[in-house]
Amino acid sequence: MTNQQQWFYIDNKGQQVGPVETSELISLISRGALNERSMAWTEGMHDWQLISQIETLAQPVAQSKIAATGLPQPSATISNTSNSAAPASMNPYEPPRAAVPTHSEFNDAGALITEHSGIKRLNYFVRNVIILVLLFVFIGLAITTSPDGNAYSIILVLVGLLIFLVFYIRFALLRIRNMGASGWWLLLMLVPLASNVLAIALLSCPEGFAHHKKMDTTGIIVAVILGGLTLLSFIANIASALLI
Repeated sequence: MTNQQQWFYIDNKGQQVGPVETSELISLISRGALNERSMAWTEGMHDWQLISQIETLAQPVAQSKIAATGLPQPSATISNTSNSAAPASMNPYEPPRAAVPTHSEFNDAGALITEHSGIKRLNYFVRNVIILVLLFVFIGLAITTSPDGNAYSIILVLVGLLIFLVFYIRFALLRIRNMGASGWWLLLMLVPLASNVLAIALLSCPEGFAHHKKMDTTGIIVAVILGGLTLLSFIANIASALLI
């Protein structure tokens, strides 16, 4: 009877396999059946991890990489794992039910991307509301100060609009970075219709959307509401143009 730690891992087909003992898992790594980006889990771990980031398995992974370059490596005992692989429903442990991360969710260093920089959608929305309110206050003061509409008031209004534009672009860059996308996508602001889609995406897409391509419930609701309002606006504009 063995007291070795029991592991579950994700094979090359993306299927969950296990439980297997530590020695068997190391054997798979040594044979190259698993690589540094393969995922594993054992009792006591919060979630799936790269085997290269698990202390117990890090050295076998390094030795496997050395073997791939043709350099000598310590011999490893090959054991048969076919009997130990069992369906998830037969497992004596309960591994995490979260979806196994895809390779697109890793950065260039091979680390799992769990958080993104920038600002989230609620933060983005609040910031834009604040600067929009400040813009209207600024324009109102400029017009009140110079009710005759002289050059001074016009300059103040233009300065206010410029400041608003700078902050809007800055916030949009932070938001799209939080989505995991390139800032070059903001050039769609210059394209009719595409700019509307981009505005909806900035307000509805969750963190890391560019990597996992999944919308949550909040995002779907926001996208449907904003998309519906945008469509109604287009219909109203077309109708008014036809009636003129």
